Amino acid sequence: MTNVNFEVIKIEKAMKHGCVVVTLKFEGSDKEYTYIRKAYKNTIVIDGCRIYFNANYQVEKVEREYETKGVKKMSTVKQVGTTSAKIKNEIESKDIELHKVQIPEVKGEVRHDRYDEIKCCLECGIPVYLVGPAGSGKNYTVEQIANELGWNF
Repeated sequence: MTNVNFEVIKIEKAMKHGCVVVTLKFEGSDKEYTYIRKAYKNTIVIDGCRIYFNANYQVEKVEREYETKGVKKMSTVKQVGTTSAKIKNEIESKDIELHKVQIPEVKGEVRHDRYDEIKCCLECGIPVYLVGPAGSGKNYTVEQIANELGWNF
């Protein structure tokens, strides 16, 4: 494993309970970087290195725990694209034939399959509890009903 490639400038108590603010300077750079980390038994990990400090926030030692070289951080969008490319290459290498699915074009406004039931309950003052994953249309359905009834949403 490689040595530690940064210098700890200072460690301070953070405003958030159990956290510290760490200021570092990486080798070959004059720029200082600030991190906020949860401290466990007066230690934190940054860039694969465990930093030990005392009750006065003075650094006692820094040891590399694991290697981070070659680990490229990407946005989720890039990760999804990379994964899609890997899947596409694997499908092509195995001569798998894919059939395209035709999705019918929907004209007009799309409504939840229980739209009328939800609307009826809301009109009668009956509380409605909508459950489903993010993006499944819970808020959108209630917004459609509110607009139709002239209510504020």
